[in-house]
Amino acid sequence: MTDTEERDRASSVLRDVMLRLHYCAVAELQPLSSGGANYTSLLYRARLQAPGRPDLRLFVKVAKMSENVRAHAINSVYDTELLVYEELSKLYRALEEERGVAEPERFVFPALYGARSRRLEEALVLEDLRASGFGPRDRLRPVDWEYACAAMEQLARLHALGFALQLQAPEQYERLARRVEMRFDLESTGAWSSTVELALAATRPEHRARLQTALASPAARFLHHYTALRRSTLVHADYRTCNLMHRRHQGGALEVRVVDYQKVQRGSPVADVLYFVFTGSDEEFRARHLRPLLDHYLQRLHAALGRLRLDPLTVYSAQDFEYELKEKLPFGLKIAVYTLPVITVEEEDAPELGTDFDSFKVKKTSSRFPARINGIVDDYVRWGLI
Repeated sequence: MTDTEERDRASSVLRDVMLRLHYCAVAELQPLSSGGANYTSLLYRARLQAPGRPDLRLFVKVAKMSENVRAHAINSVYDTELLVYEELSKLYRALEEERGVAEPERFVFPALYGARSRRLEEALVLEDLRASGFGPRDRLRPVDWEYACAAMEQLARLHALGFALQLQAPEQYERLARRVEMRFDLESTGAWSSTVELALAATRPEHRARLQTALASPAARFLHHYTALRRSTLVHADYRTCNLMHRRHQGGALEVRVVDYQKVQRGSPVADVLYFVFTGSDEEFRARHLRPLLDHYLQRLHAALGRLRLDPLTVYSAQDFEYELKEKLPFGLKIAVYTLPVITVEEEDAPELGTDFDSFKVKKTSSRFPARINGIVDDYVRWGLI
């Protein structure tokens, strides 16, 4: 599909929104670069106008994955994201209202203004968070303590809502979970073998054989790590800084919003926590803050469950968390090997998602990659896990 055709799709879904909300003109439609952070969609910023009304600033996502790539996708990513905005967000809002959760302590989804769901023509029109002062974090820069805590607060709220839905409406939860069921054999793809080669080449010689053995273990299959060992919830499954927006309030507080719900799955909450830690932190951060951050997440999860009038010790105790953490810690290594080449790549060297999944490969890693991957390998050697 050409750039003109994709822009026409964005214009078409915007016209639907314009007519429904009684705006009279699409005053602006500009492509937005993700800086090498998005590969499944083309992004646009838009502005609608009408006399006597404030401009409506919007964000448009247009699907760009081919049929061949979709065959290897972790799920039907566009259907999943639309389900989250059209159904799950409303269920979560109703839960919070019913249980009296105060507005400042609720989980906030970006507002959905319109959508197209026809296969190969999918598009979403969302509020433009940048117009409200939110912006992305530099994906090349490891997280700091303040940002990590704010991110864990939002993750805890999201997981708590999944637990609450499961307990209040188990049949509805099961129906939704089945609709977003994961089906992805990462280890069989050329993209996986390519990233393993990059990681082994960058790893110091004294640890290379350990890493190779760990990554070849059949016990460490990608999908295995998402399966909940105690109680499941609906997890984000791509919880990294590229999928978060943030702004600083006048009083100094940092606010984080979660975006990009294409990979939402039923799974272990620990998988999301590890995904964030090992894609977003460096060795120095983990040495100082890993245990406090894990404790912070659990504390905020229990607080969120309490606000939803659930007993944290019954729903997901500290013992549950520690058990899953111990069992799933190898996932941090695997997700780092797979994602860090892309997360740390320079924008001009970012790979393109072509006509098949195996073509999605980083050919030239940045100078940041060896330090990040060696820091993680060093941690896993120190912990006796490889």
